[in-house]
Amino acid sequence: MGHPATGTYNTAFTLWAVSSVPPSKTGITHEIMICTMKQGQGPAGKHHGQVNVQGTNYDIYIEENHQDASGVNANTWTYIAFVPDRPVLPISVFIDYLLQHGNLSVRQYLTSIEFGNEVCEGTGVVEISNFALHFN
Repeated sequence: MGHPATGTYNTAFTLWAVSSVPPSKTGITHEIMICTMKQGQGPAGKHHGQVNVQGTNYDIYIEENHQDASGVNANTWTYIAFVPDRPVLPISVFIDYLLQHGNLSVRQYLTSIEFGNEVCEGTGVVEISNFALHFN
């Protein structure tokens, strides 16, 4: 993945968990953000420690009752971010971690996997090649 950029930004996977299907905005229980890189754009929430997974350190940030910053939606959810000290591992590692530590339940459903940038200011280009998701 090429990423020539300047400014304040991050690039991350975001997963959404809901309490029931079909999914709805009011059923959102968790937003899970897994940063792949960041430049001055930190996550929401308070620092809740660090986890080392297969040699990579991840700072964990959690914010209970997180909400839509635009004010359009009134519902709240738990926001959890993993911020690495180097490139990201497979997403399944993080889902397993959240289940083992009680942050997610087997009664919740993952509804989407998003990948993109949050840009505060600056310029840049993201070029992705050979991107794939595998589900078991």
